[in-house]
Amino acid sequence: IFIMTGDVLPCFDASNLVLPEDAACIVTVPTTLDVAANHGVVVASKDGGIDRENYSLCLVDNLMQKPTVSELVEGHAILDDGRALLDTGIIAARGKAWQDLVTLAHSSGHTMIKELMTSKKEASYHFQHCEL
Repeated sequence: IFIMTGDVLPCFDASNLVLPEDAACIVTVPTTLDVAANHGVVVASKDGGIDRENYSLCLVDNLMQKPTVSELVEGHAILDDGRALLDTGIIAARGKAWQDLVTLAHSSGHTMIKELMTSKKEASYHFQHCEL
């Protein structure tokens, strides 16, 4: 599944997009802190990542929504070059991650969706086989 949400319009060559086989991933782009403070920010794990010439694959340590600069500092969201990873709203899930999402949706049924809509809150889930 390929989901595009959010309030940014990323322009990039999707033919170079690398998606893990049995996991979910969030497409990010490094951006300045003033832009990051107005959007979602992904805090990538410093451990266990895969670095390539044009991209990196990392586990997600945290997701921040419209963080202040001090929250970015405290949350270890600032990269070595002084930028932060903007959450583009592009999320992809393949293989086992996709199956886990379908299972979650089916098991939770309409009750969870109705609860989220009524409360107007957000939900985050950690899957055993992937990181979201």
